[in-house]
Amino acid sequence: MGHACCAHKNETKANPLKEKLVLYRPLLVILAVSLVTSAALSLAGHQSYMGGAMGMFLIMLALLKLFDIQGFAASFARYDPLAGRVRAYALAYPFIECLFGILFLSGLVPLITNVAFLAIMLIGTAGVINALRSGQSFQCACVGAGFSLPVGRVTLLENVAMGAMAVMNLVHLF
Repeated sequence: MGHACCAHKNETKANPLKEKLVLYRPLLVILAVSLVTSAALSLAGHQSYMGGAMGMFLIMLALLKLFDIQGFAASFARYDPLAGRVRAYALAYPFIECLFGILFLSGLVPLITNVAFLAIMLIGTAGVINALRSGQSFQCACVGAGFSLPVGRVTLLENVAMGAMAVMNLVHLF
């Protein structure tokens, strides 16, 4: 009888931070690899740090989406206002994201790249805010359909941060 009592005391309680880190591991790995790769490109004089980080991050996210483009498009359409109305946009989004990544890495047409990217981030951010306000649970399509991440504050932070980086790039241009 004493053994059951002690066993009950030794049960481990759930660690919410650890659970979040495990849940968002794909996103965190992509972010870490993007930041380290960007630092290497920047130190070698090949790329600005922010352009490299944004470019690598977007390309890696796009690649994950391409493994199941139909699943991605279905998930994305649930909360992105443009993807919900135009299926072709939802299907094209991974390619658009990859193109933005390439443009950020290359440094070509920075004004057009940053303005267009900011517009897409604003649309996406509006969709995430609406999804959060609705109280419904949606699967986030940010790392493709192969991972089960909820649309939530992290999704909002990701969109806002990427939009803010585009704004900083625009400010830097002028």
